[in-house]
Amino acid sequence: MTRKTIRAILLLGMAGGLGWYVWLGLTTPSGETFSGPWEDNIPIVIVVMTVGWPLLSVVGLFGSLRLRGNSAAMRSAELGIGTITGVRRTGLTVNDQPQLAISLTVRTKFGQTFDSVAKQLVDLTELSILVPGAVLPVRYRPDHPEEVEIDHSGDQTAIQEVHNQVLIRAGLSTPRSIDIAARGTRAEAVVSAVRPTGQIVHGNPQLALTLLVNRPDGTNYETTVEKVIAANLIGHLQVGRVVTAFYLPGDEREVALQLPVNPHV
Repeated sequence: MTRKTIRAILLLGMAGGLGWYVWLGLTTPSGETFSGPWEDNIPIVIVVMTVGWPLLSVVGLFGSLRLRGNSAAMRSAELGIGTITGVRRTGLTVNDQPQLAISLTVRTKFGQTFDSVAKQLVDLTELSILVPGAVLPVRYRPDHPEEVEIDHSGDQTAIQEVHNQVLIRAGLSTPRSIDIAARGTRAEAVVSAVRPTGQIVHGNPQLALTLLVNRPDGTNYETTVEKVIAANLIGHLQVGRVVTAFYLPGDEREVALQLPVNPHV
């Protein structure tokens, strides 16, 4: 049952109860009390009138909070990856939690890119996370892309799959690298040299990275790989930095890197 249906039922019940109560008052002779089959139901009218209005308020409040999950219309909507471009307060506050209008550039696994806005009540402790450049999973409807919701499903597998497809389409990863990250051996690697190749892919530079990869058994080896790196993540690949890497034991030359999605967090 939808929120609008619940509100309509409560309003009809309140209106009917009030109308009946007034009709009894107008038709009962002066000096007499209500009698007949109606009198046993008068307490019901009082309950409806007393409880109905607070219930309407609660239904409206929980319809706007959406703090613990997505709205019914968005739970099965498409997943996308949103990059925050701006944040502003709407002026609404509930239990000291401000509502924010979060502007996002959304990218889908199908290759579409569009700008949208998510309105979200946010805990004060989370405000520092919502900064321009931060990446969030979102739910969107293709027929109404102007409004999205931050995804609260917690389905990490589905989110990772969509994120991988977005990275591939942006030229920031390849199916081969994703396969190495999924099946390969996790290791730590030290960046020993960085050289731009001169290639730019969708505004992001390609770098030749020389890495000293430390195997889990304590031995190490050196390899050089070429990777297109998001411009805002280049600082994580300075000489001397330690990064997480994955390699396949049968072919150690290719290495997949794990870099933070949100460098500000």
